[in-house]
Amino acid sequence: MSDAAGNVAWVSVDFSAVDITAPDLALFGDRQCEAGLPISFDVSMAEDNDPAFPTGARANWTFFVPSGRANLEGLSVSYTFPLLGDFQSTLRLRDAAGNLAEKSFTVHCTDNQPPEISIEGPMTVEAGAVATFTANASDPSGVSETTWQVTGLTGVRQGAVLAYRFFVPGSYQVTASVEDFYAHTANASLTVVVVDTTAPTILLELIPVAHNGTVEVIVYQPLQAAYRGTDNSVIPDVTWAWGDGEVSQGAAAAHNWSEPGNYTVMVRVADAFGNSNTTTFTVRVLPVPEGPAPPPPDGNGGDPVPTQAGLSGVAVGVLVAAGVAGGAGVGFRLGRGKHKPDHWSVVDEKAPPKRK
Repeated sequence: MSDAAGNVAWVSVDFSAVDITAPDLALFGDRQCEAGLPISFDVSMAEDNDPAFPTGARANWTFFVPSGRANLEGLSVSYTFPLLGDFQSTLRLRDAAGNLAEKSFTVHCTDNQPPEISIEGPMTVEAGAVATFTANASDPSGVSETTWQVTGLTGVRQGAVLAYRFFVPGSYQVTASVEDFYAHTANASLTVVVVDTTAPTILLELIPVAHNGTVEVIVYQPLQAAYRGTDNSVIPDVTWAWGDGEVSQGAAAAHNWSEPGNYTVMVRVADAFGNSNTTTFTVRVLPVPEGPAPPPPDGNGGDPVPTQAGLSGVAVGVLVAAGVAGGAGVGFRLGRGKHKPDHWSVVDEKAPPKRK
């Protein structure tokens, strides 16, 4: 500074500049989100007079949801709104100088996505066994009842759990479908392989009846035999080895022996998948008894020898053999006359007295 005479004076002044202006959140507005999916928030729309902004700034986010308030801190955050609806939210932003700006906004959550669904269950199932499958489905708007479809099943089944029995080995597709309340659908599928690793069970019907695991016949008297066992998937092949070198095939067979003696009959059953089971029983062949023939009881020459048709009709003996040799003989105690059974309990017959 100088006067008119040219005299100069100097003065020194010290001052400091401070930031007293809060950040500007005018550009920060409402948001749209998908219920059940995360949405990100940041301060990129905020402005401040500090050239270094947002360095040094601090942000606090508050979301008002049905369960209460969710508070997050950070210049960039992510949050998932689990439900549909409009949620009031607040941003509190401080710049590096500590100036505070607040902004309230609304987050509109809608449902434009299909439900989420998955299936829990076995991928390998034994034929004939019950397999259980569970559908896990969720959606912010809720889901309808689960609908199930299985390869080869003409209809559909409903419910969160499917219990299904597969009988034929092979590959099957199990599909679960759900729909949310905005008609969005979702499907989940599981490939199931059905196998048969179980041997067939053995149950035999014999005429005459077996006693203590032994059948008695006389020479040339036919033994009628039928396989009544089961298998998980298919009807097995049955082989009868009669102990005298002869072999028969089929679920029903008949055989007689020309020489007295004891014969071990072996029965083998095998299904189409390589599973097999074997059992044996004894046939005691007696010689023809000596002496005159008894008079015919009904005038027609005596009781006829049971034929193959008799296996499904009347005096049927049963031998249960569970894959072990010489199982105990069991049978139905049957009546006479019209062959109406007078006792249907399974009994263990005692061996008859030996012929003299």
